[in-house]
Amino acid sequence: PRQPPRRPGRLEGLEAQLELPAASTTVIRLGELAQDAAVELVRTALDLPQLPEQVGQAILSKARGNPLFLEQVARSMRQSGALERLMNTPSFKLAQEMAALDIPDRLQALLMSRIDSLSNANRDVLRTAAVIGGSFDLPALRSALDSGPGQAMLEGRLQELSRFDFVQRPEDGQGQGFRFKHSLIQEIAYDSLLFARRRQLHRRVAMHLEAAHAGQPDAPYEVIVHHYSRCGDSPK
Repeated sequence: PRQPPRRPGRLEGLEAQLELPAASTTVIRLGELAQDAAVELVRTALDLPQLPEQVGQAILSKARGNPLFLEQVARSMRQSGALERLMNTPSFKLAQEMAALDIPDRLQALLMSRIDSLSNANRDVLRTAAVIGGSFDLPALRSALDSGPGQAMLEGRLQELSRFDFVQRPEDGQGQGFRFKHSLIQEIAYDSLLFARRRQLHRRVAMHLEAAHAGQPDAPYEVIVHHYSRCGDSPK
């Protein structure tokens, strides 16, 4: 039978071996992007027609040809204001400015630094959304947040997070649903929460879902159970 696409991964530091029949298996090895393609990806991510060569080289030296890392390095520089400074720096001072850049070498550390640089309110929204899941909606998010901000205020914070490429609306841009731009962003935002805070937020989400779907035969029981489990409420 035809099998879905799979990729080898690492398990406890060891390469996972997939025992697949050679005759019916196609192996595609994904290497790093070539330099021209990597620079083009960065320009596209930043919506820049031109990118100073030294700036491009600095980004490539950190992320090499990893597409997700390239995007995150570029967006980190834009979010921190470093990109604007570099774009406005005279060419004879550019090398000095580039040497002063502090870009983390690991993707997880880079994403964590981007999250840490958010305002307290936006960071709280992002972390709370991460507890709900890879996709979330405004009613669940509002009920889980401490202050219960008005919808207009919460929409504004989500627009900021969208501008920084942390979350995005569905393609049609309609409704109250959002999703994380990448699952790794959700994972790191979730892991950055203190254990007690996670349990508190899971309980709020569970209570919201239980109330919102009370009496409905098609209620998302498995999701409700997940959140009550994570908050340690075994009877529920």
